Amino acid sequence: MDLPAARENLEALQHRFPTIETAAVSAQTHQGMERLSKKLEKWLAKVPQPQAINPGKTDTISFGN
Repeated sequence: MDLPAARENLEALQHRFPTIETAAVSAQTHQGMERLSKKLEKWLAKVPQPQAINPGKTDTISFGN
């Protein structure tokens, strides 16, 4: 939030995409980093873990010989 018009740009972004959460951060003072970290943790917890297609099946790979 260090650049000129950052607050206005953030508000415009939030207005245009109201369903998407935002996190304002200052690169200079690091203000907002803790909040961003908590949001990222929350967002990542919602990401489904990848599942193996066939967990019991294995393939043999040979190189050359």
